[in-house]
Amino acid sequence: MPGSKTRKARRTRSAGAGRVFLDMQGGPLDGARIRVPGFTPRQYAQVCALARAGRLQSPLLTRFITAFWKATDSFAAGPYSDEYRALFFRWIGAVPRDVWTPLDDLELKRMLGGAG
Repeated sequence: MPGSKTRKARRTRSAGAGRVFLDMQGGPLDGARIRVPGFTPRQYAQVCALARAGRLQSPLLTRFITAFWKATDSFAAGPYSDEYRALFFRWIGAVPRDVWTPLDDLELKRMLGGAG
């Protein structure tokens, strides 16, 4: 039809990217609310699942740690040891403290000298 206008399709943000907020308890960021850029809630759930499973060398976990520290303006480049990663994911609450997980199995093996 002459003279009629069509609307352009609205651009949508990528499914909640940058909408992961962590309310910190304890440590140097106690009481802070940290927005982790570039992560969707679904990706954060994957991060938590990988950490609980003890898959600490996953590239997704490395990317998450890097994004977290950049968001706090206190970025320190890796490499991050498995011990550091385990403590980090416990600190941010991605791994429950009161439930035994495969991460605990991995840490126990390391303490006993049988890390694989």
